[in-house]
Amino acid sequence: MSMPDHVLMAFTEAENIFASGDIPGAIARIDKALPELEGDVLEADALNNKGYYLLHLCKWEEAIACFEKAWLIDPSFLAILNHLAWAALMLGNREGAKALMDLFEKQEADYQALHLRNMALVYTLDKEGEKALNALIAAEEEDPFMPYMDILKRANDGVTPLNAYQEADLQASFLMKLLDL
Repeated sequence: MSMPDHVLMAFTEAENIFASGDIPGAIARIDKALPELEGDVLEADALNNKGYYLLHLCKWEEAIACFEKAWLIDPSFLAILNHLAWAALMLGNREGAKALMDLFEKQEADYQALHLRNMALVYTLDKEGEKALNALIAAEEEDPFMPYMDILKRANDGVTPLNAYQEADLQASFLMKLLDL
């Protein structure tokens, strides 16, 4: 199925809106494109993006619903598992998150940075600081720009100072409260 250019541009437009800090605007842009994507594999990509934006608003349940729908559409889109695991961790569902991360590992997916960051959070919550720091080091080797690495290092007595997060970064605030920072 060939998508009209205006539908394909929705992804770029939503990312630009998100980058400007207008998260609800980015969600609205994706929502506008979703009806025309129905039945196409790109619908999974759009739902994943919407879920990612919802994570930044700490709307964990809504994000999970988007990720689950995206996973049903395209189970080969393995990054979804990591996003689902992160949302599960934010809701306190460590067992569910671990199961998702185990599934990701079994799939031998290429992109490991998100997975390693999620594992570092699990280790942090389990008070296994050395394992957490090792996972964070490995994650940074793959993606030095992975968000919230400094928060996790700080929680595990790493030497990295916390970045100055904007008040609007609800996810960073939530994570810092979760980790008692």
